[in-house]
Amino acid sequence: MGVKFVFSPYTHFPIEDIVKWSVEAEKLGFDYVWLPDLNPSYDCNDTFITLAAIALATKKVIVGPSICNPYTRHPAMIARTIRTLYSISNGRVILGIGAGGGSALPPLCYEMWNKPIATVRDAVIAIRKLLRGEKLSMESYNFRFCNLQFKDEPVNVPIFIGARRPQMLTLSGKIADGVIFGSCSEKMIDCSKKYVMRGLKKAGRDPSNFSIANWMYSSISENSDEAKEFVKPHMPAVIYKEPMEILKESGHKLDAIIKIYKLMEEGKAEEATNLITDDMINAFSLTGTPEEIIEKIKRMVNLGVTHIVFGYPLGKDIEKALKLIGNEVIPVFKK
Repeated sequence: MGVKFVFSPYTHFPIEDIVKWSVEAEKLGFDYVWLPDLNPSYDCNDTFITLAAIALATKKVIVGPSICNPYTRHPAMIARTIRTLYSISNGRVILGIGAGGGSALPPLCYEMWNKPIATVRDAVIAIRKLLRGEKLSMESYNFRFCNLQFKDEPVNVPIFIGARRPQMLTLSGKIADGVIFGSCSEKMIDCSKKYVMRGLKKAGRDPSNFSIANWMYSSISENSDEAKEFVKPHMPAVIYKEPMEILKESGHKLDAIIKIYKLMEEGKAEEATNLITDDMINAFSLTGTPEEIIEKIKRMVNLGVTHIVFGYPLGKDIEKALKLIGNEVIPVFKK
């Protein structure tokens, strides 16, 4: 089947730009366009409306949220939106779902996080049943259903769970079609994969039918130093999101990381940026020249990653960055 390539732009850009880049990504050989669901925070466009615009403007790429959550969006509404996207795109849709993050939950006064494992588990089960046309009545910790049934033709949509910590990683192996790691270093991929495999084994599932995506902050340029400088201000937030237990278990040196954690908790992002090293950028992002990125992707694929996700910021010039990836990186893996 080979490695799949995903374009995942930030949604604060004008929709017409995101659609234009997505059309270009399709021409350049990308397989998917995934949009993070950061609503309602920041100045982001609605994720699903933007996905619909992309679906209508493209012919081949598979679209979906990476990721939405069952707190700010009721699973019934997620299922209905995904079913609509399925129709618009002629089946070119996946669902990425997870427990949500700091940009989505706190503005709506949601607790970070209330029963995340059970909530994501029940949401995935409910969404699958609704898409299959089953009548659903159930009560979970954060949502309920009362005799709801979709009358559309039943469909099967792949569901990926966004996971960073052991229990959610294990859950993904038990019930999902794939997992989405968040800017996992190569050391963390191996460690995180262990928990996914544990879930697959418990559920008696075939690992060869399971997908592993690594969503990575990215910066590509013909000049490696330029690429690193562009992504550097984003790196404290990247590292701050990484779970300490996985960092520790995978053998990362924690002294500088703990300092970054502390500064981020104090709201001192600029000071945290001063602690970012080239080694951190190389570990926790997909950054550098096309040649450097090709070598990193090869290593990630050897570790079992099936979907390489180029996340924001991508580069100073997104169109140029897409062309570098499409013309110099993707062809190496699609010969």
